[in-house]
Amino acid sequence: MKKVAVRNARSEAQKREIKDLSRNNLLSWGLLAEDEKGEIHPTNGYVYLTGGDPLLSMIQCGMFKGTTRAVFVDKREYTGTLWKQIDEAHHFVLRIFILAQEFAESTGRTSMSFRLTASEKLLSMPS
Repeated sequence: MKKVAVRNARSEAQKREIKDLSRNNLLSWGLLAEDEKGEIHPTNGYVYLTGGDPLLSMIQCGMFKGTTRAVFVDKREYTGTLWKQIDEAHHFVLRIFILAQEFAESTGRTSMSFRLTASEKLLSMPS
């Protein structure tokens, strides 16, 4: 986990502040669990964070034609680590909003039901 944190750090200062994780940290956070025999096993939370099982940890995004969910215009499934999935889903939604805004502008419509700034606030990840 430390290697991933170092790789995702945005500056050398952030990299220096990353601390080693112990088994006790992961147990107290619920990412590891101890069974009745004393053996340590990863929890579902650990699997979601690390993307260990693509069938369990997947985000599905879709855009539909019209007001029903009968016809897909675009459908994507994102797997991998949880933060990678969230980032890819965020980009999917932003791309759809930008396309909708361009379409609205090209047809002379001036109001949209969703604003890009609102979606950015909804989906933005803290730095």
